[in-house]
Amino acid sequence: MKYFIRAVKSLLYFVVVFAVIVSILYLVIERPKGIALTDMFQEGSLPKLVLFFVAFGAVYPAVSFFKRKLYANGDYAKYRPTILAAMEELGYEVEKESPAVITFRQSKPLQRLFRLFCEDRITINVGDNPFVVEGYRKDVMRVVSLLSYRLREAE
Repeated sequence: MKYFIRAVKSLLYFVVVFAVIVSILYLVIERPKGIALTDMFQEGSLPKLVLFFVAFGAVYPAVSFFKRKLYANGDYAKYRPTILAAMEELGYEVEKESPAVITFRQSKPLQRLFRLFCEDRITINVGDNPFVVEGYRKDVMRVVSLLSYRLREAE
């Protein structure tokens, strides 16, 4: 179900971006009077555009969300202050914390909105070693990079 919701959100996100770009182009370019917005597209291109956006929206979550392992030489309790400080430095705050999973969200509402309509959640499974970091690909790469550096530095 989470994948379906992410696919719908990405579809809406790309449709909004496409509409904004087309609107800007329509307002900026010089055109003869009487030319409508629909005249910017070839006849019969609407089904192709719909198919493209549906396909792109369906594939995007599989490509942009993933899990990454983070190796540590101890359990979560040992590294908890280091992890929390690093996540705060990256602009994340704790949303939920349990013995096995800790979830972070962006602390700034505007950044939440720009992360694919609030898909800014970073989940760290701390039950086992290695820890498993899950979320948006770009954010996970930043988080894993900083956390691995900080965990090595702490030792």
